[in-house]
Amino acid sequence: MVNSVSGLWRVCQRLGIQFRRGWEFWASPDPFATETLAWIDEVCQEAEANPGQVVVLWMDELTVYLSPSTAPTWGTQEGRAHKAHQATKDETYRRIVATLDHTSGQVRYQLRKKIGKQALCEFYPYIRRQYPDAQRIHVIQDCCPTHFLDEVCEAAEKVQVTMVPLPTYSSWRNYIEQLWCCLKQDVIHMHPWSGQWDLLGHAIRCFLDRFRQPNTSLLRYVGLCN
Repeated sequence: MVNSVSGLWRVCQRLGIQFRRGWEFWASPDPFATETLAWIDEVCQEAEANPGQVVVLWMDELTVYLSPSTAPTWGTQEGRAHKAHQATKDETYRRIVATLDHTSGQVRYQLRKKIGKQALCEFYPYIRRQYPDAQRIHVIQDCCPTHFLDEVCEAAEKVQVTMVPLPTYSSWRNYIEQLWCCLKQDVIHMHPWSGQWDLLGHAIRCFLDRFRQPNTSLLRYVGLCN
């Protein structure tokens, strides 16, 4: 018999039960979701069995605003919490497009004012240059219409990169989303460079450049390494 809260906690610990926050989930309406997920599993297994020869990359974009986003921070109990100083001029933003290597944890990225058709057409040759010896490169990404414009598909095909779409409404399956969470926590939330793009951009680059080399810690963080 459990007679206390601490006793109940210990029982839950032994049973492998814990209090966890839920997360939003949308059932994909994609009629080909099962086939698409099977395709993704197949290319991932192929990359794991043939490192260096077959490359699987998880790709996504992130918008970074000039004004810092608010988040809890450590501080004294007296007075109000730290201020997130907002930019005094018109709100502007930058965009990041990046890939996360499925087997090595390496990150390749570009930070630009806009990530549209032209930027994506230039990004695929950039990716190919990072893996000159790879026989096959698969890029897994969400179904944003810009990703699959004719010109973008042609640019990817020209450098022998295969585009693999995620099922619709399933961006949560993209492991690089966890990298964005880490970037927001470490740099973007409550950042002190309001109105100073040079300093904010430098901080973002310093963060992402940490993952230019193989990184098993990042793979573990995003859920790709047991």
